[in-house]
Amino acid sequence: LTEMRFIVTAIGLYFAVVVLQVSVDPQPGYEGWRMTFTLFFYVVRLACDLVIIFAMNFNLQLIAVHLQDSPVTPTAATLYQKIRIYLWFRRLFLAIVLRPTALLWLQVSVFGAESGRWPIRALAEATTWAWYVAMFAILRPSGPARRL
Repeated sequence: LTEMRFIVTAIGLYFAVVVLQVSVDPQPGYEGWRMTFTLFFYVVRLACDLVIIFAMNFNLQLIAVHLQDSPVTPTAATLYQKIRIYLWFRRLFLAIVLRPTALLWLQVSVFGAESGRWPIRALAEATTWAWYVAMFAILRPSGPARRL
């Protein structure tokens, strides 16, 4: 229930910022407002990323505490799989969050501001496809259950 409220609030904030940005975009003299809305958009995105990171770490700790107190059962095996999935998803999410910074650094220091647009665009597309493949690999159904 709390997660749904957060998702609805975040989508509502995103939609409000987009509507406000589009409403002042074509009008001359509102460049400052457009930059303000863009900054607010990034602040909302940062808050959402922090909430996701906090929720992942909380769930990992909750599963780890439950595993410490439980005997070896099929339920424990399922929890170990969940921990493995959460750890891989956390790594993938960190890569998603750090991608814009890495691409900007590559564009500025390696390729140059003007001449490096197409390699950066190609790298951005390749990393997007790599995320999809990694997400499918992480979230794929596991094989047959192993016997304890």
